Amino acid sequence: MRELAGTVTLVTATSQADEAAMTATSVCSVSAEPPQLLACVHRGGRTHALIATSRKFAINVLSPQHADLARHYSAAGRTGGMLVRGRWLRNSERPALLADALVAFSCEVVQEMDAGTHTVFVGRVVYLTCRGTHPLIYRQGMFGRFAEMTSDLSHEILDY
Repeated sequence: MRELAGTVTLVTATSQADEAAMTATSVCSVSAEPPQLLACVHRGGRTHALIATSRKFAINVLSPQHADLARHYSAAGRTGGMLVRGRWLRNSERPALLADALVAFSCEVVQEMDAGTHTVFVGRVVYLTCRGTHPLIYRQGMFGRFAEMTSDLSHEILDY
């Protein structure tokens, strides 16, 4: 599984006065019409409990400048996932969004399914912000940056 490179995100959830965040790479788009995303969330964490209660979550796509935030919230089990680092946009209608996220999606749960130790939450996108830079990537236990391939190289790889 460590060979599956993934975009690094912070999944946030809010329920009443409680909020939590966790670092995740198991996030992806489901459909464009309607716009839906999925997040795989470990059942043992506070973020999971808040999503299950509120039926809402946010996916905040990180850029390379957020590597320290990703490390901090990857220890959510030890820190409780409290939103103590980062600049957060709070609104009573949706979970907290990272103010300088590459993209931040606010979602309402439309479906969930059990998957081993995790729940797969499918959410309909109801709000988003977009800033546009390159994403933070995670692979083999390390963070990295996206690098575009030269046109010659991409042609060689695709020409088989």
